[in-house]
Amino acid sequence: METLKLAEIVLSVNPDLYQLLKTEELNQDIVLRNGLHSLKAHDLLEIVEASIAHNQNNALH
Repeated sequence: METLKLAEIVLSVNPDLYQLLKTEELNQDIVLRNGLHSLKAHDLLEIVEASIAHNQNNALH
């Protein structure tokens, strides 16, 4: 297992997404079960979607 900031993951897998995310999303800790080396582009999109949804839910509370 590996814990990284979403910003580190995005910059490693798909840097084009970095500018689209808010600071709160980029600073989230993400736990990768199999580490960064096994992460695929579609996995990153799922993580980004979950991060955005999580921050939207927190904004409503």
